[in-house]
Amino acid sequence: MTSKLLRPSILLTAFLSFWSIHTWAQLVLPQPSPRCGSKLVMGVTDLEVDFGSPAVNGRVIWGGLVPYDEIWRSGANAATWLSFSTEVSFGGQTVKAGKYALYMIPRAGKAWTVALNSNEGQWGSTSFKENLDIVRVEVSPSKAASFRERLAFDLEFINASSANLRLHWENMQLVIPISAESKTLGMNNVRKFFADRPGDWYPCANAAIFALEQGNDQAYALDLALKAVRLNGEHFYPRWTLARVHAAKGEYREAAEQAEQARLKGEAENSDWYLGNAADIAARKAEWSAKATPVPPSGKKKGK
Repeated sequence: MTSKLLRPSILLTAFLSFWSIHTWAQLVLPQPSPRCGSKLVMGVTDLEVDFGSPAVNGRVIWGGLVPYDEIWRSGANAATWLSFSTEVSFGGQTVKAGKYALYMIPRAGKAWTVALNSNEGQWGSTSFKENLDIVRVEVSPSKAASFRERLAFDLEFINASSANLRLHWENMQLVIPISAESKTLGMNNVRKFFADRPGDWYPCANAAIFALEQGNDQAYALDLALKAVRLNGEHFYPRWTLARVHAAKGEYREAAEQAEQARLKGEAENSDWYLGNAADIAARKAEWSAKATPVPPSGKKKGK
């Protein structure tokens, strides 16, 4: 009797388990237009593009598969998206950090309209709304040096402050410049990093060099270098960092003294790191010693 009463419940449980497994399982098959992507770190800015990559497959692309004068998702399936971790200039227009759908309006023999749209998760172009565009820029296409069967977006590094987003498909390419104020962003990161923590000598020393060479802030560089020495004055690198800051400020006597301290600490360490810098330290010390103004004897004026 008990087993008969339980049997329907067991069958129901088995059915629900079967239904749940087969409802949530996903069938994975090869896609004719697979998702592809490209990532790049430009200075302190992370760039990423993600797109569906259709093939030419013997078809007329421009003015055919991709009509002129109509909004295009810049790829296949879900709209192509582009993300920036900091504020950037996109084709000359300022864009805040974020993730955006990339749309285009191709035109025959004319500049194309390229738009960044805030609805980054949309499918195709049917739900596109122009009022959600963040920026629109005009970019002229050009003939590519080679044929490319599948659509591709590539992020190309130029330097710490600039990169290109390049579309290449069939015999056409479109290049959109992207840039960021990497020196300013880097200095903002430095100040934020040390604002609420005691710090460690190594990031202090590295930040001092960045502030000196990229941030154009000698006073802040000196503060950071002195802090690095206070945190670990027995290592050659904080001393070497402080020497370089003094030299940049024209304080050659102090620079030579710190270079000598860097030599002494380095020789005591005898590390590969120091050995890789030893020749430069010796050369700069000699240079700065020669530039240092002699100190007149006590109680006497120079030249008397």
